[in-house]
Amino acid sequence: MQRSSPRRQLPRDPEPSTPRLVTVADDILAGRIVLPKFQREFVWSRQQILNLLDSVARNYPIGSILLWESDQELASERAIADLEVDSLPSGRHVNYLLDGQQRLSTICGALYWEPDGDPKSPWNIVYDLTEGTFHHRDDFEEPPPTQFPLRFLLDGAEFVVRLERVADEELKQRARLLYNRFANYQIATVTLRDMSIEEIGLVFERINTTGTDLTLVEFMRAATWTPDFDLLDSIDEIKEVLRRKRYGDLDPKVMLRAIAATAGFGYSRGDTEQIRKLPKPKLKEAIEKTKEAASRAVDFLVTEIRTPSSRTLPYDTQLAILVEVFDRIARSRSLVALARSRSRNSMTAPPLRTQRPGRNVDRRAATRSKRTLRRSLPRSVPLVSA
Repeated sequence: MQRSSPRRQLPRDPEPSTPRLVTVADDILAGRIVLPKFQREFVWSRQQILNLLDSVARNYPIGSILLWESDQELASERAIADLEVDSLPSGRHVNYLLDGQQRLSTICGALYWEPDGDPKSPWNIVYDLTEGTFHHRDDFEEPPPTQFPLRFLLDGAEFVVRLERVADEELKQRARLLYNRFANYQIATVTLRDMSIEEIGLVFERINTTGTDLTLVEFMRAATWTPDFDLLDSIDEIKEVLRRKRYGDLDPKVMLRAIAATAGFGYSRGDTEQIRKLPKPKLKEAIEKTKEAASRAVDFLVTEIRTPSSRTLPYDTQLAILVEVFDRIARSRSLVALARSRSRNSMTAPPLRTQRPGRNVDRRAATRSKRTLRRSLPRSVPLVSA
């Protein structure tokens, strides 16, 4: 009787909840909800900030947020809206914020801002009780009693003191309503559990309401991060080598694919995601080899193929392939050098004639690269003989 293959365990159903908005903000500042580094930086305009605050004040819906509960340690931000975030001990389950960063950054910044010498901060916000609108201020002067600084709204003692300064009872009632709206506003929250980081990457790309996909580089940066290693910094180092050769600013994804190929995987997204499984010494070694091979590949493209910048390449991936070719050439030379060394140190074995085969390896690899590139380059780009 044929045994049925074991079924893959499905993740638990997403868990919906409706916590208070200020509770979620407190959890972020306490480090219980974490912003992974593959999130975008804060990009909202001042008007978008005011619009969100107005929606909360009017009890309008502002959308849901998405969390991923995991004990996996990813690169995460240590600040939000210029506010420091506490750290939890490693190994603890945390909730990574997958969707809602701009909105929660706005809430944290507006309600908990601490002046740091910049009066034009986007978080220097007041609520005008007379007009019923939010405004930015550009100074540290004490506002009139009818303008309530939002950073004091949830400070019970400060709220009472400022409320007493308001003479009009109707305006006082409006201030109390504002307090209650922010203190009790609930936000729809969905928490994902039992999902791998690969699945989370796909989820992030599909639900991101801003239309900005999670790039492969950002995803792998978070997956490989440690306190002493940042993949994006390593990619920037490779790009800097090529910039010094005036070859242009290349897409970081091309360099990431080159690293994956140099490490022995391949060029596809699935191959590239494998680098997160490499021990850090192996990953750093692959990055260093990629840097050296990329430098030689650009020299070859400029001098032999006459492509003076990355803009003249029909496809960016061609550079990643060529980087791997030159890495293989370097490995072949290393093997030849090792063979020569063993031959010189051997007293019984005849000397190995490795010089010509080594040159043949270089020549064959260079010829294949030129043929591949020529098939895809415009006819107006001339080739010179090697």
